[in-house]
Amino acid sequence: MLRNREAIHMKLAIVLDKGLEAATQWLLPLGIVAVWEALSVAGFIPSRVLPAPTDVLAAGWKVLKNGELLRNIGVSSWRAGVGLKVAIAAARAVRLEQKKN
Repeated sequence: MLRNREAIHMKLAIVLDKGLEAATQWLLPLGIVAVWEALSVAGFIPSRVLPAPTDVLAAGWKVLKNGELLRNIGVSSWRAGVGLKVAIAAARAVRLEQKKN
């Protein structure tokens, strides 16, 4: 009975330790965002230089709702695809030239 209880305590300690580790990984980023927000609201960081995180989220939500974000993501993906195809074609041309020599 004692061994069983010790095993349960060990497993619980491991689970709590992993949970604490996961929580501490988020503390620094959340702290940075909180300081950024506080400095922005207090006026130490001009919004034209670096908007507050809440302003960024509001703008992101706005463009998501009106469909502009998805359209822009589509255009950017198309451009990336075209760039990739051009790069592959150039690499193949260089490779063919190297095989000749």
